[in-house]
Amino acid sequence: MSKISINETSCLNNLVNLDRLGIIEIIYENNVNLWNRAKCYECFQIVNGTQTDSVSNETIQFSSLYNDFYKCLNNTSDNQCSECSLKYDALQNYFFSISNENEKIGVCMDIVDQMNTTWTYWGNKCCKYRRHNEYLFLSSSIMVLLCTVLFYVISQICAKKKLPTIIEQTRFLSSSLET
Repeated sequence: MSKISINETSCLNNLVNLDRLGIIEIIYENNVNLWNRAKCYECFQIVNGTQTDSVSNETIQFSSLYNDFYKCLNNTSDNQCSECSLKYDALQNYFFSISNENEKIGVCMDIVDQMNTTWTYWGNKCCKYRRHNEYLFLSSSIMVLLCTVLFYVISQICAKKKLPTIIEQTRFLSSSLET
C-alpha cells in the first residue's frame, strides 16, 4: 500500500493515515494477510515470480471437472450416485493430485471450499451405498467377540475342577508335643 503514489506523493502518508487508529491501513493489511493465508495466489498463474491476473491451469482443470460433475448431478435424477460416480472420482483424484503436487503447501482455498462442499453432498447422498463394508466388519468383529466369550465359558464349564491340596503343617504339632 505504501508503494501506491499519486504525483509522487505517497497515498499512505497523505490520505490513508489521517486518522489516529490507521483503520484503512489495518484493513488493508488484514486483507493481504487473509489473501496469503487462504493461498488465493495459488489460483492464479505466477510468471517470473510475479502473480498475474490469469487463472492457473490447475484451477481451470479443477473447475472443468467440477462443472462436469455438477452437470451430471443436475441431469440425473434417479441414480446420481451410480451415474456420476466416475466424474466424482475424477474430481477427487485430481484434487488430491494438485494438493500434493511438487510438495506444495496447499491449494487455493476456493478450490478447497468447493471440494469440501462436494464431499459433504456426496457423503450425505451417496455414501450409504458403501456401508456394506461396515456391516461386514461389524458382523465379523461381533463373531470374534462371541467366539472368545463362548470359548472361555465352555472351558470353565467343561474343565475338571481341582480342589486345592491343603497340607497341614506338622512342625508346630511336633514342637508342642515335645514340651
